[in-house]
Amino acid sequence: MMTLKMNRYDVKNIEGCKYENYTLTTADGLQLKLARYYRSTSTPAVLLLHGLTSSSEMFLGEEYFNLTAYMLENGLEDVWLLDWRGSGTYKKDHLTLNNNVDEVAFYDIPLAVNFIQENTTEGLHIVAHCIGSMALAIGLATKKVKNVRSVILGNAGLFPKLNIGSMLRLYAMPQFTKSVLGVDHFVVDPEDVDFQDASMLLMQASNFAQNQCENPSCKMLSLVWGAGHKNTLFNHDNFLPETHDKVHEYLGPVSLSYFRHIQKMLHHNAVLSLDGQTNYLDLASNINVPLLLAVGTENLCWYDSIQRFHELLNTFFEDVDQDLLEIPKYGHMDLFMGKNAYSDVFPQFLDFLKQH
Repeated sequence: MMTLKMNRYDVKNIEGCKYENYTLTTADGLQLKLARYYRSTSTPAVLLLHGLTSSSEMFLGEEYFNLTAYMLENGLEDVWLLDWRGSGTYKKDHLTLNNNVDEVAFYDIPLAVNFIQENTTEGLHIVAHCIGSMALAIGLATKKVKNVRSVILGNAGLFPKLNIGSMLRLYAMPQFTKSVLGVDHFVVDPEDVDFQDASMLLMQASNFAQNQCENPSCKMLSLVWGAGHKNTLFNHDNFLPETHDKVHEYLGPVSLSYFRHIQKMLHHNAVLSLDGQTNYLDLASNINVPLLLAVGTENLCWYDSIQRFHELLNTFFEDVDQDLLEIPKYGHMDLFMGKNAYSDVFPQFLDFLKQH
């Protein structure tokens, strides 16, 4: 087991762990944070990619046995964490930019991958979540990301599927909030709401969703990402109370420009480029790295998007080396942040990575 201090799973307190922090500048001029936690440089490196509105903090949570600590304690001792442009850690820095998923796939992830490969010698694995996973899949299909040992795509790939209520909300929300309410982003933390503008109305609207949870941030997230069900972004039974109370710290504000891109994908039932000219699934034959498609069976955010992606690869792209991992009783974020993910999920991730 890992070395603990004050009963917290702080990776910096792991015996022999060193920490480095880098700032990378993308081709379009954004500065991104890249962190490295390592005990040795003689093992393959692992890059962890968060989802939209979340940040690398989802892999560093100190109240649960987080994925970074698990990797460091189980033989993969060189872990890197990228905060790509949709990270909540940037707060309002990037909210006024008209960013989209293509930019994450073409600029952010390849930049980090190339930097890590230039500074390591034992190869690289990547583990990704949600939109980070979708962007990574795009990067692999377009050959922007190359020379990787293996990849775990968590909860999203190259096929999009949300439930009807979520789809309708995503169709209407970006246009309505921008043109009618004058809001170009949404916030998660009630303390960040500016009561002098229309962002307050979005927070108030979440009170009418199906989510009966008393946490206002949880309600807001359920409204934006799903049908409003209490367990939209995570199965509450799988979260520690401390994690649930800090959900506003793990998920931050985000520009609605990403949702306009996702809206286009849902309209065409395909993971498309922003200009609509490229269906990235058509390029899946370019993926030449072993894939593990991981999802919770009770994912109420992307539902069976990963399973459908798996079926499409099996049917039309048989040469792609890929397997499906379904975790019973898990939802979306709890696949990575659940109180028992270290015993229910991470060992299966580790087995896959060590095979390659």
